[in-house]
Amino acid sequence: YRYRFLTSLPRDPSRSLQRQAEEVREVLPTIAFEAAFWADADAFVPTVVQGVNTQADEFLPALSPDGSMLFFTRRSPHKAKGDVITRDIELFEVAKRLSTPLHFSASDVLPSPFNEGAQYGGASISLDNRELWIAASNPTSGNPNNVDLFVTNYEVIEIGHDHTPVYQWGTLKPALALNTPDGWEAQPALSADGQRLYFAQINARQKWEPHHGLDGEPPRSSRHLVHA
Repeated sequence: YRYRFLTSLPRDPSRSLQRQAEEVREVLPTIAFEAAFWADADAFVPTVVQGVNTQADEFLPALSPDGSMLFFTRRSPHKAKGDVITRDIELFEVAKRLSTPLHFSASDVLPSPFNEGAQYGGASISLDNRELWIAASNPTSGNPNNVDLFVTNYEVIEIGHDHTPVYQWGTLKPALALNTPDGWEAQPALSADGQRLYFAQINARQKWEPHHGLDGEPPRSSRHLVHA
């Protein structure tokens, strides 16, 4: 057996072993992450978010830094007056609570500038709850499925009789320096200091090379996690 083992080695075993060692070193961080994650698997027990979940689909949640507001998208069947068939609609909504130990109240559909024809979701809000980044569908002539990033600010529109300011979300402004007409920019995450914005991007102009899509098929465009 010893003789057979030795004769089965490549002509240059040192090079082969070096390559194998490099392959092992490349996957060690992934192995360490998986080991640490599954070591605490029992520590994470997901529970239904009371006051928010319904028979419809709720997804793309974004919790405000102080924990008082939960933004999310809700998809539900809807049949408008005069329609022959029922279709799914998506609405961007917010649920609120007075303090973190409490359940969220029933959500409200956000008014203008949201929910005005486009699909909205995947938001991120600043530390002071005054700046909100969000992805929204923004079809172009060459890309009807185009999704872009937008930003809005919580602005004072008037001062009430009790001298309390009245706020509302201002106009949604496209992130012109980040958006691409033939790509897809979404899932923003604003840093705590407000100086960096992380987001996911699919750029149709770049070639996809090393990986396959989630369905096992090569996607038509490349995906990136980037920051600005």
